[in-house]
Amino acid sequence: MAEYNKDLHDFLLQRINISAAKSVLDIGYGDGYLLKKIKGMNPKINCFGVEKNDKWPAKKFDHVFMCDVIEHLPEPLVKDYFSYVSKNLDKGGYFVISTPNINNLYQISLFWDEPTHLRPYTVMAMQWYADHYGFEMQVVPFHFFKNPLKILFNKLLLLDTHNKNIFFLKKK
Repeated sequence: MAEYNKDLHDFLLQRINISAAKSVLDIGYGDGYLLKKIKGMNPKINCFGVEKNDKWPAKKFDHVFMCDVIEHLPEPLVKDYFSYVSKNLDKGGYFVISTPNINNLYQISLFWDEPTHLRPYTVMAMQWYADHYGFEMQVVPFHFFKNPLKILFNKLLLLDTHNKNIFFLKKK
């Protein structure tokens, strides 16, 4: 799948000053688009990517990304990743996590139609992780595939109109 989540990755790189980074990790890097984009912005940045069964690098990072991955992981592995990132992320660095927003009518059904999704992560659940592992959290809504009718239905039902949440977890 070429450039999966390209719009999301481009959006993230507009929100984080990546130019000063020395080392970046992408958990669940997929086709590698985000890492290629980062390398293109600054060839001196050391870029690492890990998938579910890979060994984690024994290294410190300026930023760590986990885009549309957390909902596919069993709870013990999520805790392992948070523990690892908390120990290996430099102070002031960001752990960026994106996940479907199930407070959106359209995403509720899509979420459960994907058989590899294990559980949704709400703002409240992510706040628990942020507090427990030493992060300050900012939530940024993201919307792809904008459909006016779906947005209208969500507004009428007093649900969120954005279909993805991005959690910017800053290391304290």
